[in-house]
Amino acid sequence: MGAVAPRAPVTAKRARVVRLPDWDARLAALIVACSQRTFAWGAHDCMTFAGAAVEALTGDDPVADWRRRHGGDWVSLATAAALLPIDETKGLWGEALGVEPGSTMRARRGDLVCAEFPETESYPGCLAYGVVDGLGGFYMPGKRILRRLPLALASLCWAVG
Repeated sequence: MGAVAPRAPVTAKRARVVRLPDWDARLAALIVACSQRTFAWGAHDCMTFAGAAVEALTGDDPVADWRRRHGGDWVSLATAAALLPIDETKGLWGEALGVEPGSTMRARRGDLVCAEFPETESYPGCLAYGVVDGLGGFYMPGKRILRRLPLALASLCWAVG
């Protein structure tokens, strides 16, 4: 792998996305499909999982172009951070979903959240994205399996549809 290319700017803010009628079944299928996947930077990490979840809910992956451009370019936390620093990813989701981040108090199943990795993870203090389960928790890729964590760990929420 060569030098990390500079991040391409995100396009203008989109209109707010709309959930498909069968979004719940599609999200459940995604969670089952990812439940035993091993974490892999650029293939099954918090950004790719969040994008797949938005696609399951809406039929459109709002960060597909970004993932196509950079999907194979990050293989570690360092290369991921170089391509798109975590503070910029917050803006990316807001622009892609057509909403500003809000409180997790209004989070509902399928919404995206931003949370700090638990202390048991390899990179304590890093932020990651997950998908709300609607039962007081959220899913995010863990080292060996999809993890369900308490929603109280999340600090921001983006409504999906």
